[in-house]
Amino acid sequence: RALEPQARQLALQLRELQAHALALTQGLENRLSLAIAPELLSARWTAPLAQLADEHPLLDVEVLVAPQADALAMLHTGRAQLALVFERPRLDGREGFREVGNETLVAVVAPGHALLQQAQAPGGLGEAQLVRSRQIVIAGRDAGVADPRVVFGRHVWHTDSPEAASSLLESGLGWGWLPRSLVQEQLGGGRLCTLPLQSMSNAMTLYVDVVWSKERPLGLGAKHLIEGMAQARTPPGH
Repeated sequence: RALEPQARQLALQLRELQAHALALTQGLENRLSLAIAPELLSARWTAPLAQLADEHPLLDVEVLVAPQADALAMLHTGRAQLALVFERPRLDGREGFREVGNETLVAVVAPGHALLQQAQAPGGLGEAQLVRSRQIVIAGRDAGVADPRVVFGRHVWHTDSPEAASSLLESGLGWGWLPRSLVQEQLGGGRLCTLPLQSMSNAMTLYVDVVWSKERPLGLGAKHLIEGMAQARTPPGH
């Protein structure tokens, strides 16, 4: 009787090993690596990952955070099997993808920035003023590769971290596009404010995709995670 709890635990571990061995024969990866663009860390990916962990508790999972260009590069070198990124400006024939959500980027700046003063001038604030002002852009580590859809300024500072970008913006060193979910606290606290643009919207909604390489077969875990992310796109009751 004293050994019964340990015996039950050993029996449970044996069943888990047997199930894991069967899953490996059916195509389960030894390790599943997911690369995530840092702007999407608040997206719905943890719940599908928890579901995957319930289904395959012995599967090793690695979550890598890297700028979008770097995340996609890891995908093509085989360093990661999946990448959670924004929709790409151009399709790449080597990539398969599934749309799993969207994220809204907002144009933000520090309250004392000169752009806000220019907004009071005749004609208001538009693209012409943005082009002439320093922009803070989140970009890949190699050569500062950034999404051309969000680059307006002629003078651009690059960082691979949304948190660093937010700090630079709060310091009044430029303006930039950041995920609304990331800067909600700063906006509410008055440390940042949205740019009152007149000739264009100060918000940009981009779709979010989970991407894989067509040049490598998808494992069982990756397939389950893709399906889980797609199902998590719509909240329950909607």
